[in-house]
Amino acid sequence: MTSTHAHSQREAATTPIVLGERPLTIEEVVRVARHRAPVTIAESSREKMLRAREAVDRLAAADTPAYGVSTGFGALADRKIDVSARTRLQASLVRSHAAGTGAEVEEEAVRGPLSSPATRSRARPG
Repeated sequence: MTSTHAHSQREAATTPIVLGERPLTIEEVVRVARHRAPVTIAESSREKMLRAREAVDRLAAADTPAYGVSTGFGALADRKIDVSARTRLQASLVRSHAAGTGAEVEEEAVRGPLSSPATRSRARPG
């Protein structure tokens, strides 16, 4: 391996990939998955996420029921959830969808797909 090639590999591994500005290229997903490139979220996407969080907070504070925010899920959709139990409800929802069997998955098989949904989310600028 030439020193120029080694330098460009090190640079590729340390230059952050910015999520949310545009869709990632295949090469960028590979850098995240296989070369552990650092990942950051675009400021415009952070602002949109903050606005979305504020919207959910408003729903949670409102008297009008909001599915999955101030009510249960599925068959319990008409059941109002007390404010003190809502954080626990959300954590329980995540845990109820968790599953795992067999050996652990390789890190690159997790890092790559994790970078992909963020680029397709509604948190993109524009």
